[in-house]
Amino acid sequence: MDFKSHLKLILRHLPLITAVTVFTILCALFLGKNFLTTGYDATVFTTITVKKDTISSQLSTSYDDVRAADHFTETVQGWFKNPHFLQSIRESELNRDILIIMAEDFTISAERQEKQNLVINFHVDGQDRVDNISNAAISVLENAIQKYNRTSDTDFAIASHETYYAKSASKLNFLLLFALILGLCAGIGLSYIYEYLTGKILSPLHAENMLNKKAADIILHFNYTHTYKYLNTLLDNSHSKKYLLIFTWDVNTKHQNKTIDRFNKKDIHAVNFIKTPEKITSESNRLPILFVKPGKTGYRALFRVKALLPENYLLVIQE
Repeated sequence: MDFKSHLKLILRHLPLITAVTVFTILCALFLGKNFLTTGYDATVFTTITVKKDTISSQLSTSYDDVRAADHFTETVQGWFKNPHFLQSIRESELNRDILIIMAEDFTISAERQEKQNLVINFHVDGQDRVDNISNAAISVLENAIQKYNRTSDTDFAIASHETYYAKSASKLNFLLLFALILGLCAGIGLSYIYEYLTGKILSPLHAENMLNKKAADIILHFNYTHTYKYLNTLLDNSHSKKYLLIFTWDVNTKHQNKTIDRFNKKDIHAVNFIKTPEKITSESNRLPILFVKPGKTGYRALFRVKALLPENYLLVIQE
């Protein structure tokens, strides 16, 4: 099948593809509205300093204190890569609000900024948890600094901290986009499966290969006016004066008569091969004009009609 045949197949099943896609999007919308929680990206802007409550620290200059605090900030940044330290923040949050014990775990990290400043970033699934985690992180950090001070005889402390937060990018948009792609793929896949399981001719090339290209002339039927104008010209130059239209899919009498009318009052009979296949043999004195329609004609019907065709016939493939 070439690209045009694939496109024609998709267009034939556009209602099915549309229905599957809309259904998938509606399911995603339902799941998103009922099960997705709003995420928040939070930042705690923290400043580390050196306390001036000891004699040793009072002897140092402000420049020395800034440099010491700045270097210590790098140490604190490393603490946030310690799993035990992060677990302490988690446990501290649980102690503040036991109701969030089943809540989704959060991710937290720290990044050193210019001069004594440390930015703590975390993402949570609810606005009510922002303050809990922020306070838990500061509390655990203060305890860790005090322990460090006692061990190393230093005077570091948190000078200030402020918390900012904003809604994360909506997960619903990504879910709907995924549902759109999934729906389109599923709809197109079902279209191919349907035509395969129902045994339909998929493309003009498929029909030609089924008939072993035995036809005297093959006409691709894209435009009614041009197709029948060409057919009438072809039949005017033909030695035969009697013709038999063979439809390989189930068409009604109205469609047959309408097709006959397009042949300018020629001596033409029509056969619905699906309903009355025996008429082909009884009309053997007429030149067959075989009509095949991809997506409608079954390859079993085409295989059966092939055995009844003479050496010369016209093949019209309706696209």
